[in-house]
Amino acid sequence: MHMRKIVYIIPGYEVYKPASELENIFKKEGFEPIFVPIRWDRKRPAQFKEFVQDFLKVYRTKPKGVCIYVFGFSLGALVAFLAAGKIRPDGLILASLSSWFAEDLETLDQSWSEWWQKNFSDKPFSFQKLVPRIKSKTVVLVGSTEDKDMINRARETAKRIPHTKLITVKGVGHKILHKDYLNAVKKAILYLV
Repeated sequence: MHMRKIVYIIPGYEVYKPASELENIFKKEGFEPIFVPIRWDRKRPAQFKEFVQDFLKVYRTKPKGVCIYVFGFSLGALVAFLAAGKIRPDGLILASLSSWFAEDLETLDQSWSEWWQKNFSDKPFSFQKLVPRIKSKTVVLVGSTEDKDMINRARETAKRIPHTKLITVKGVGHKILHKDYLNAVKKAILYLV
C-alpha cells in the first residue's frame, strides 16, 4: 500500500500563481501538490514571520497516514526552512535558499542588505539557532551561477542538516523554471522518496 504524499509548494518573492511545470513534476511522482499563496504584497516593511503564517494557515495539521513534503524557492525556501522547524515534514526541498540569515550579513552585498531592511522589519534570523530544529530528510538545490552568498548558504545548509543532499545545477542561475533546474527537482524528489 502506498502512502499518500502531499507537497506544499512555497513560491519565490512576488510569485502569486502556481508554476504548472513544477506541479506536474510532483504529480508525475505521485504527489498531491498544494500551492501556498504567500501574500508578498503586504504593506512594507512587512514582518517575515507573517509569510510563515501564510504557510501555516494552509498547512494546519498533518493528517494521519500522509507523508508531508515542503518545497520552497528563494524567499519561499526561507519560509519553508522556518516552517520546517515547527511542522517537521517528512521531506524538505530548499531551492535557492535565500541568504538572509544573521550569519550572512557580513558578506552580503550592501544593496541586498538595504533591500531587506526596506522590505522586512524582522531582525535577521540566526541560522545557528534554527538549523538544529530541522529533522527532515532534505535536499538543497542551487544554481552554479547564482550569487556567491546564495551558493555559500546552500553549502552550509547541506553540511549542517543531517541526511541532506546538495544538488548544484550546472550553468543555471536563479531560474526555477529552467529545464536543468526542473530536472534537478526531479532528482531531489527521487532522493527524498
